[in-house]
Amino acid sequence: MRRLHVENFGPIKNADIQLKEVNLIIGEQSIGKSTLAKLITIFSDASSLAVILEYGFAWTAYLKMYGIDRYWTSHSAIAFQMNESSIDMGIEINGNSQSFTFTFNGEMVSDARSCSKILLDTRKVSANSRKLLTELENDFDKNKDITREEAQNRLDQLTNLVKEAIYVPSERIISSVISNIWPALSLSKSMLTDTLLHYMLALNEAKLANKSLDIPILNTTYVNTDGVDMFIVKETGQALPMSMASSGIQSTLPLLLLLEHSKDNKFLRTFVIEEPESNLYPDKQVELLKYILQTLRGDGQSITITTHSPYVLSAVNNMLCAGTIENEIDERKKEKLSTIFPKVLRLSQDSCSVYSLGSSANGDEIFCKDIVDKNTGMVDFNALDRVSMLLSEEFNQLEDIFLDSEN
Repeated sequence: MRRLHVENFGPIKNADIQLKEVNLIIGEQSIGKSTLAKLITIFSDASSLAVILEYGFAWTAYLKMYGIDRYWTSHSAIAFQMNESSIDMGIEINGNSQSFTFTFNGEMVSDARSCSKILLDTRKVSANSRKLLTELENDFDKNKDITREEAQNRLDQLTNLVKEAIYVPSERIISSVISNIWPALSLSKSMLTDTLLHYMLALNEAKLANKSLDIPILNTTYVNTDGVDMFIVKETGQALPMSMASSGIQSTLPLLLLLEHSKDNKFLRTFVIEEPESNLYPDKQVELLKYILQTLRGDGQSITITTHSPYVLSAVNNMLCAGTIENEIDERKKEKLSTIFPKVLRLSQDSCSVYSLGSSANGDEIFCKDIVDKNTGMVDFNALDRVSMLLSEEFNQLEDIFLDSEN
């Protein structure tokens, strides 16, 4: 179980989210979806948690890396709870103060460094993260007067590692234009955000491992020829550079390449994906959602998706419906269900959370609401069909005007 509570942070006045295997956050633009998604990424990564536990001032470094440091004020508060396997942990950060509780195998651990080591050992974090953290600890042990700036430089190295949690930003389409990571590195300080750069580094690793990949849902094939990203149009067999691809292919194909590499190598445990539906037709939005779940579910990975799309929400609702009726039908019907929704695409209240972000009636506050009905196990009808109801109401008003004019 993981839970994240956020107060007075940017547009978010109060949000409480229980993180499950699959998490969907829907809402209009500029409402705080990305802010929540970035916080989820930070607290889903063992390396980040270990550094924050041991070096509280590193917290601001992570906020800066994700471009949300200006949201943090003396009135801000964030609480994170995790109860997984042998670890029960809680972190509270309020303004400039921080506290934590940590239990391992039922025994309380109060030393921050010990907690950090246990977390890294339990989650089997990369050797690079361990090495840098150990070097920082040695610096403190040998020289108690090490400056905050010197420590911060080492922490910056830690926070800039590609770790077990990755944030896939909505602006990822630029990765198709800047296909070579090395020029991107030289541009990073002036043009690219850290989150985009981290995504591109992980993507570069995927490209090195996969020189070609068939993408059925896009009806195309990715190939890397002499270091140049190309796509092959199946109808014609013509190979073209990615810069000539449609916006839908440019934003989606690299993402799928990264997902496939993760499936094969298990180097990422948590995916936080912003607006996977970008530049895709509705039926392709649904296909992509299914592809993501089929690729990542089943091996302990966690998936958080932010979206504007009612089609994505409806597709998740159908998956929740499939998971709800699964235990209520006989074997013959289960076989039929499997032809429509294989096991990997069936969701439940235990495995999936759905939250809606919106503004209050006076527009002063942003609310975060759990929209899965506890009785039905599916998305609340009003949340699911709000836009359709608005359009229907408009149509009824137009119809009334027309009928009134006839009379």
